[in-house]
Amino acid sequence: MEEKLLIDSIIFDVDGTLWDSTDVVADAWNQIMEKETDMTPNLTGTVLKGLFGRLLPDIAAVIFHEYPKERQLELIEACCAKEHEALLATPAPVYPGLVDALSILSRHYPLYIVSNCQAGYIEVFLEATGLGHYFKGHLCPGDTGKAKADNIRTIIEQNHLQHAVYVGDTDGDYKATREAGIPFVHAAYGFGQTENPDYTITSPMDLVTVRTGKLIFNSFFLIKNTHSCFDNGMRIFYVLFLLFSALALTWVIIVTRMVSLIRCARLLGRFRCGRGLRRCYGRLRRRRDLGRCCGRFRRRRGRWS
Repeated sequence: MEEKLLIDSIIFDVDGTLWDSTDVVADAWNQIMEKETDMTPNLTGTVLKGLFGRLLPDIAAVIFHEYPKERQLELIEACCAKEHEALLATPAPVYPGLVDALSILSRHYPLYIVSNCQAGYIEVFLEATGLGHYFKGHLCPGDTGKAKADNIRTIIEQNHLQHAVYVGDTDGDYKATREAGIPFVHAAYGFGQTENPDYTITSPMDLVTVRTGKLIFNSFFLIKNTHSCFDNGMRIFYVLFLLFSALALTWVIIVTRMVSLIRCARLLGRFRCGRGLRRCYGRLRRRRDLGRCCGRFRRRRGRWS
């Protein structure tokens, strides 16, 4: 049974959904670790992929576990400041097809961002990528002090959204959408995995590309299915449309051939008529010449007699 859901807006996560900044961030954080701590700067993008999606204090507790909590927060704040500089200087790559997907989706839906990041990070993303004009608003714990689920609800309430969906890549994103009470679209190309998402995409363009078993966004509905991209009513309409198109094409071909045959017949008739006129003119001309000769002969004979 196909499942259909009316939507009016889309909310995105950032890391693992819109871009992959882990390599740039790992390099920036390693610089802080080398400068501010006695720890070995061994962070990599792969390590950060397993941490992104959590709140910053939780990430700090994992990375700077040797230090007390206050020092952890100081260090992670320094790391964030450094990463902002690094990302503005060397923007992280966005996922393939993202720009085209946002361009299409933004024509039909208001787009928003809610992420578990520090204040200023979303602004850095928008400035570094130049994608700010596609989004209507954004929130994060660094701005509000609230968790992701609360920020999702705030976006919905502030913008009077009735049927929002959230696109993210981690199990934390999934749990936040369950708490906020909205559908979850899992970006399987991102950092994490989750069980039983409402929808799954393997690239940003899957949001706007009609494919079997994928997500379909259009101006009216979000459709999920495993067999066909049309429900029964749409399937009938589609078949009728194809039949009508085939009949119309056949009729055009027939009319075109008939017109061509008529033109050929007219041209042939003109050709035959022309040949007939030329023959008649030739006969008349021969008769006229013969008459002239006979007249001259008579006149000459009268003179000689």
